[in-house]
Amino acid sequence: MMFAYELQDKVKAHNKQVKVFVCYPGASNTTLKRESASFLTRISWTFMVKIGLAQSAEQGAYPEVICATGENLKQLAYYGPTGLMNFGGPVGECRLEDFAVDKKVLTKLWAVSEEAKEFSWQL
Repeated sequence: MMFAYELQDKVKAHNKQVKVFVCYPGASNTTLKRESASFLTRISWTFMVKIGLAQSAEQGAYPEVICATGENLKQLAYYGPTGLMNFGGPVGECRLEDFAVDKKVLTKLWAVSEEAKEFSWQL
C-alpha cells in the first residue's frame, strides 16, 4: 500500500488523470491458500475457515469492486474488511498506521526499490 500512496503523489505531481486506490481482500477462502501454501499454512488456514475467521472468495472481492466502481473514496486510505483483525466483515475504510503515510518513508521506499531493481518508472 505504501507504493500506492507514493504512486498517488507522483501521478498528481505529473497532472495525470489517474486515481489510485488501495484495497485488501481480507482472509478470503480461495484456492490460493489451499493449493500453493506450505503444509503448516494450509493446516492453519483450514482451522481459520472452520471457526469462521475466513470469509468467502466472493466477499474477498468486494473491496476491489468498491475501489473500481465506488464514489467519494479517499486516495490516502485503504479499503477492506473492517471486522476482527481485518480478516472479514463489512467493507469500509480501514485504519492505517502512521508510518504508512509518512512522506519521508514513502519517498525513501520508492527510491530504494528503484535502485534495487535498477528501474526508474517515468510518468
